[in-house]
Amino acid sequence: MNARRPMLQPGDGIEYPEYADDVKFLEQFLQDIKLLPPTRPNEGRFDIVVERAVWRFQKQHGLVTDGIVGAGTWAEIDDILVAKAREAKQRAAIKAEMLPELRRGDGINNLNRIDDVKRLQTALQNNRYFSRNEKIDGLFGPKTERALKQFQTDRDLKPTGTTNLDTWIALFGLPPREKPVRKVPILRIGDGLQHPTLIEDVKTLQRALQREGLLARDETIDGLFGPKTERAVKAFQRRVVLVSDGIVGQETWSALLRMPVRAHTPDRGNPILPTPQPDFGYNLDKIVASIPYPTVREYAYTSIPLLFKACDTFGVTDTNQIAYILATVEHESMLGQWMEEFASGQAYEWRADLGNNQWGDGPRFKGRGYIQITGRVNYKRWSQLLGVDLIREPHRASEPDLAAEIAVRGMRDGSFTNHRLDDHINEDKQDFYNARRIVNGLDRAEHIAAIAREYVRVLN
Repeated sequence: MNARRPMLQPGDGIEYPEYADDVKFLEQFLQDIKLLPPTRPNEGRFDIVVERAVWRFQKQHGLVTDGIVGAGTWAEIDDILVAKAREAKQRAAIKAEMLPELRRGDGINNLNRIDDVKRLQTALQNNRYFSRNEKIDGLFGPKTERALKQFQTDRDLKPTGTTNLDTWIALFGLPPREKPVRKVPILRIGDGLQHPTLIEDVKTLQRALQREGLLARDETIDGLFGPKTERAVKAFQRRVVLVSDGIVGQETWSALLRMPVRAHTPDRGNPILPTPQPDFGYNLDKIVASIPYPTVREYAYTSIPLLFKACDTFGVTDTNQIAYILATVEHESMLGQWMEEFASGQAYEWRADLGNNQWGDGPRFKGRGYIQITGRVNYKRWSQLLGVDLIREPHRASEPDLAAEIAVRGMRDGSFTNHRLDDHINEDKQDFYNARRIVNGLDRAEHIAAIAREYVRVLN
């Protein structure tokens, strides 16, 4: 099958006309499997009707139900298309052989059917409906009829006791379709953080560990496979007597989800590696050690170097400004522990001030990043500034390197509220209290100012 199909999501073919042909292919497939009505015209528009059909398909086949047709969903579609092609080929071959419709009495009353009945009995034997020591005599009597009816019943065919084309296909063709088995990626430490495409899978893992009591009930489900998640995985593996390696493979997934699964190695692409700390003359270990929250320190080793690098790139060199950026990011996202807001985003639906003008924009453009951007208008603005299409791939706003650039440039240029760093922190003044206006009015202004003062102390 075509391995180059693009990821499809709501709006494709409408907002992005270049994907119309791919959406038409998807629509035709969904019609063929009766998830879209046959009367619906295939116009290549990924609208709410198509999205709901995709959800149903994903749920039926144990996939992540996000309404987005990514690599996993395309792979399942291809599996079905391959099976249908094989079945069509075998149907044509059996038709070409002109296998007759057989019924009780054939081979007994009409001797010219003996060889055909022998073929039927052999097929029943191969499918274990005749025992191996059963005589293949070419006589279609009560025993052959009972075996055939049982076979038809087990294959969801009408148990007529006669061999029509569908029965011959089942006898000589495909094995019975197995019940859908959930497909899951093999996960390891770093996934979700270095490989953001796996964030949702890591969240599924974390929720399962939470149900097992290995992550606290109030633990943040952030989709980042860090040391704490790895320790919980190892503890679970020891509990169920598996190799305690911290890698979530097929056996670990199956035990966690309590169901059969099929694990695969995901395409991780190029990892997002922590950027080396720019030479500001600061001691990273000293900065991280000053943070009072042990869980936040784990994320700080990645986020602080990225924020330093962004400051270096975009000309933010004043120590007080850098300290306030770190304080703001610590408050807003715990230095990367919370890269996506907890709420579903449904409250943002149809918010004109956020530019949310399409169904699903609220959850799609919910808050993400070190300083969380929200709404279609902000995702569109940052798409232009970053050169990354956050409208098509909104989850990328959670990628640490992009999130660092958004935080630094946004605070430097006044992108969030029109208040800039230079307005409140410059050579003449250090107004950490009113600097809060750069992001969010005066919400928790004194608290964040206190964090900033501590960062100034450590940086100096």
